[in-house]
Amino acid sequence: MKEWFEGKTVAVVGNAASLIEKKYGEEIDTADAVVRINRGGYRFPQFEKQMGKKLNVWCVQNIRQNKKWIQNPLIKSAHIMQMDTIDISPQFIEMADMVFTKKDRHALDKSLLKKSSTGLRVLYYIAKHNPEKVFVYGFDWKETYSWHEKRKCIAHNFEEEKKYCYDNFFNNQFELRN
Repeated sequence: MKEWFEGKTVAVVGNAASLIEKKYGEEIDTADAVVRINRGGYRFPQFEKQMGKKLNVWCVQNIRQNKKWIQNPLIKSAHIMQMDTIDISPQFIEMADMVFTKKDRHALDKSLLKKSSTGLRVLYYIAKHNPEKVFVYGFDWKETYSWHEKRKCIAHNFEEEKKYCYDNFFNNQFELRN
């Protein structure tokens, strides 16, 4: 879905609790395309000043786990990307507008010690589609918990992912807004 990002300004909104301390909402909503990740895709009006309200692309680890939100009016009007290549069943894959490919997953994961997170896959995918500029919010590699949950994630090596992001994304085209 190259046309979602090519030549556009893109705001990628992660789920770090540190985002709640900022007021990026208006700035995020001015992007041509706003991408939200997992539970950050649901609309939380109480955080509109911090993270805005616009949603163009919702990237989920697993549609099956998030299917109850598909009928949410905000999500219903957005494109949905399934970012996990492991648990894909035809019943749920039909709900996605795009699936992160196994080829891309293997290309990304081979450079990491642990499997890549949804956030890293999102940045990797967008980078391949020639955006004008990408602004990244709510990424702190688990220095703070995800704002919507209080659990520790051990499936990913976030220090390694942080290094990967700085080595591969945060340059003139990608800007971390924390």
